[in-house]
Amino acid sequence: MVINLGCDRVISKINMRLMEKRIKGIHLPIFSKEDKIRQRIIFYGKVKRVAFRNEVYLMGLRLGISGFVYNDKKSVVLEIEAEPNKITYLINHLKSVSRFKITFIDITTIGLKNETIFYKTKRP
Repeated sequence: MVINLGCDRVISKINMRLMEKRIKGIHLPIFSKEDKIRQRIIFYGKVKRVAFRNEVYLMGLRLGISGFVYNDKKSVVLEIEAEPNKITYLINHLKSVSRFKITFIDITTIGLKNETIFYKTKRP
């Protein structure tokens, strides 16, 4: 069992490095300047145990957004502060990844918190 956990961690790190390399290779559009908004976005479907949270995190860093992402019982919750065009780009990117099967997205606009970092967490 301990050996298996060690192998799982190694595989997880390898997968993360491959994901980082792939995301760095994505050509991002030039985003027009817009006023930032903050949204709580909840993704439902096949979004757990498929590195969805890692994908959100790495793309969030690449896009220069702030906020956080975490796994909930049956969903992945993203609270994001960014220009609307970057939020739309991120959602469309996630919809395009074949290992994810997003069945529903619940989006709520909330008040700005003026955060400056983006991070993964267990729960806020």
